[in-house]
Amino acid sequence: MKKSKLKVNEKRLSVRVGKELKKLRATSELTQKSLALLIDTHSTAITRAEGGKYLPSLRWLQKIAWNTRHKLVIKFEKNK
Repeated sequence: MKKSKLKVNEKRLSVRVGKELKKLRATSELTQKSLALLIDTHSTAITRAEGGKYLPSLRWLQKIAWNTRHKLVIKFEKNK
C-alpha cells in the first residue's frame, strides 16, 4: 500500500474511533474533563481524539473502556 493511501486510511480510522469515543462518553454521561480525570490525561487529549486529530493507542482505548465499564471490541472485516 502506498504511503499516502495509508495516511488516508489512518485518518478515516481516527475519525471513526473519535465518533465512537464521543458516543461512549455521551452514553456514559461524562464530560470531556470528567473522562480525562478518570483516565489521568488532559481534556485536550479527549478533544483531539474525538475530533479525529490523532489515532489513540489500544492501551489508551482500553483504559477508557475499563474506566467506563465497557469492553473494547476490535474486529476485522473483509473489504467490499
